[in-house]
Amino acid sequence: MAELGRQDGDKTASGGERSAHSLSYGLHAGTTRVTVERSVHAPREARRFVQVEICPEHAWRALSAVRLAASEFATQAALLGDGPLEVGLRCDLTSVTTWVVFPTSVPVFGAPLAPADDMAVRVIEAISRDWGAQSLRDAQRMWCTIPTGFRPLPETSDSRS
Repeated sequence: MAELGRQDGDKTASGGERSAHSLSYGLHAGTTRVTVERSVHAPREARRFVQVEICPEHAWRALSAVRLAASEFATQAALLGDGPLEVGLRCDLTSVTTWVVFPTSVPVFGAPLAPADDMAVRVIEAISRDWGAQSLRDAQRMWCTIPTGFRPLPETSDSRS
C-alpha cells in the first residue's frame, strides 16, 4: 500500500495516517486513511486496512459490516475510477464512517455518480445507517455510516454533596 502524506499524526500499522485522537492499537474516536492503488487488489487492501485500523474498543461489533462496506466501495472505485483510492475510517464511538475517494477523468456536474452495481447499493443500504456519493472537483467520494452497537454510559452526578 502506498502512504498518504503525514499531516498531524503518526503512521498506522497499515501505512496510513492517524489523527491526533487515535491510540496506538487502532482508530479510537478519530480518523485514519490510507491510499491504495486502483487494481483488482484494492478491495482486499481496503478490508485489510479496516481489519487493522478499526477501533477495537467501540467498533469491534461492526467490523464485518465496515469491512464489507469498504470492500464494496473499493470495488466500485476500481471499476469507475482512474487512479489511486483513498480509503478512510472515522470512529464516533456509536458509529463508524468509512469512505473511498477516487479520481475520475470525466467531470461530474450536478448529481453524483452512484455505485455501478445495484447489488452494491442493496448491500450498503442493508448494513448502514446512512450512505451517499458526492462529486468533488475531480474525484468521487462514496461513504456510509454503520452503527457500532456501543452505548456510552450516562454521566452520573454525585448526590453526596
